[in-house]
Amino acid sequence: MKPTAVLKHEAQIIAAVPRILGFQPVDSLVIVGLNGGPTGRVDAGPAEEIIESMSVMVPHLDGGAAVVGFGEGQALVDEVTWWLVEQGIRVAASIKADNGEGVGWSTGTLLDEKPALRSRDELVLAAQAVTDPLECEEQAFAAWRDGNGGLAWVLYDRAVALFGFESPDMADLRVKLETAVDPRAEQ
Repeated sequence: MKPTAVLKHEAQIIAAVPRILGFQPVDSLVIVGLNGGPTGRVDAGPAEEIIESMSVMVPHLDGGAAVVGFGEGQALVDEVTWWLVEQGIRVAASIKADNGEGVGWSTGTLLDEKPALRSRDELVLAAQAVTDPLECEEQAFAAWRDGNGGLAWVLYDRAVALFGFESPDMADLRVKLETAVDPRAEQ
């Protein structure tokens, strides 16, 4: 039986990568297979080459994945994340790290159903401070456009609670979040 670990926070994912690989990746892109899936690492380079190298993993990522870019690999995180989504892979986290130290992260970047990483509780508390339903709706769309799916989901939930129903605009946002519509495609 393979050893397993429960990873709930972006810091835990970043810390687990060197243990999984046996070394600290530098200037690399790592796809961490979840729920028993494989993990792969490639040196940072052209996105097309990275995608070609990682394509052999796709059939084995049915449990989902986390994408981690270390150093120069940070520039590849968004493109590889969206490529995985297009392949039907659920991406639970997209993380940008500075050769081992997290410098930015997002909880699924619109890809996970109501992400459960560390910031969920913090986001809920922040969303509860918004008391105007129209402002909450506006902030939810802004979060989606900025690629922060975790925040968009929390603000969506808050806006629906404040309105007492799902407005047509919020229904549109829900569909975009559920189907992982890339906000860049809307611009």
